[in-house]
Amino acid sequence: MLIKIANPRIVGIRFMVKQERDRLAELERTLGDDLAAMLKRPSRLLDDVEEFYLDNKTVLEPRSDADLNRCLDNAQRLLKRAIEDREHVEELGKKFGPNARWIGD
Repeated sequence: MLIKIANPRIVGIRFMVKQERDRLAELERTLGDDLAAMLKRPSRLLDDVEEFYLDNKTVLEPRSDADLNRCLDNAQRLLKRAIEDREHVEELGKKFGPNARWIGD
């Protein structure tokens, strides 16, 4: 269970992670197996944001404002990458259809 944190940046990042998880779940329902499998990476990136940067222990750890900002910058970078990965899969689905197959190794 997450502890309520008053820091607006933390609240904002947590909200964006939740929104992105909802988008991933919705997209996954519309895609075939191969494209849906490509959503594992953005999902894992969101896991990393939550587990390494936004969990209660990390957020409540005593640190300077500069250290907290560096931590949150890293969280936002991973979140941005997760969004980019999801958007890429969305574009593949639009371009090649939801049941496109991955060919290669």
